[in-house]
Parts: sequence; C-alpha cells; structure tokens
Amino acid sequence: MNLGEYLHHFHITQSSFAEIVGASQGMVSHVITGRAKLTGEKILRWCEATGWVVTPHEIDSKTYPNPTDGLPAEFQANTQPSAGGDS
Repeated sequence: MNLGEYLHHFHITQSSFAEIVGASQGMVSHVITGRAKLTGEKILRWCEATGWVVTPHEIDSKTYPNPTDGLPAEFQANTQPSAGGDS
C-alpha cells in the first residue's frame, strides 16, 4: 500500500500525518505525488508512523529494492511471498 492509499484507507488527512512525522502538509503531498523524495532516516520514520503498513520499498524502491528491505525483523515475515505449493 502506498502512502496516499494508506491515508485514504485510514481516513488520515495529509495535515494530520504531517504533524505526526514532523513535516509540512505540502511535503506529504509532494511525496505522495512523486514531486519530492524522502531520504535516509525520514523514509524509516514515515514508514514507522504507518505501523509499517507502508514499507520503505514502497516509498523508495531504488534504495530499498526488495519488499522487506528496511523493515524491522518482526514485520519481514508478513510481507514475504509464500513459497510455492501447498503441502
């Protein structure tokens, strides 16, 4: 789920999320639309603010090329594709 979908799904305004992560509403809007990119610790801080529903990979797939990159260990198992076949 990307950040825009997350905010919409959970009925969170850009202004409210901005306050949570210490950014402006405009910055949140720019990240959602792709006009601005987060870097470094900000990516992790914003993902943590979503409870890791939005992953570092979804915010910056170049820095975090694998879906579980940047996630705390306890969240990695929830996002890995299952191995093929039922036993």
